[in-house]
Amino acid sequence: MQQTERDLIHAIKAAFGHRRLAATTPIFESHSVEVASETIEAMARQVPWTEFPEEVLSDNPLALAFMSPAAFATFLPAYMTVSISHYCETGTLTSSLVTALTPPDAEDARRFAELAAELEAEDPTSRDDLPLDCLVDEQLLQVFHERAAELTDTERDAVRAYLEFIERAHGEDFPIFGPQQALERFWGRSAAS
Repeated sequence: MQQTERDLIHAIKAAFGHRRLAATTPIFESHSVEVASETIEAMARQVPWTEFPEEVLSDNPLALAFMSPAAFATFLPAYMTVSISHYCETGTLTSSLVTALTPPDAEDARRFAELAAELEAEDPTSRDDLPLDCLVDEQLLQVFHERAAELTDTERDAVRAYLEFIERAHGEDFPIFGPQQALERFWGRSAAS
């Protein structure tokens, strides 16, 4: 039986309901000008993830990518519930979330190299605008696994259910890279793995 949006949000809240950010836990491991880090840091110490303003999450879709493993595990359910309940209004939030939930692999690096070559052929100066750290990087893979290790089996099950829901409801929005890759590479395995 497929879960409804309401059922899935309830399951996410039940799985992650205990999550609280300790006062001494760092929220961000690195920063970006595209993320209102100071706003998130100030609010994170004041309200639990279940009460975190949806507008702040929607306005900062890349924030999870810069968070420490503990903060990632704390804010992940907030991002998932906003992604489900406001999919059409959240812009890049869901794709950023799916990216954060997908371990990098060699195929990603190959596709990125092809894209970079195509862009450079069209505009030789575009190479300067491309991030060089998008290639498969053991450090990125390690960060992914550190974040996943923060989650309990019940939380992993909720992440898997979220990805399955997004694939079922919106999979056509992800023709190249999306929830299916996240499920195939990691989350589709049993929670015990």
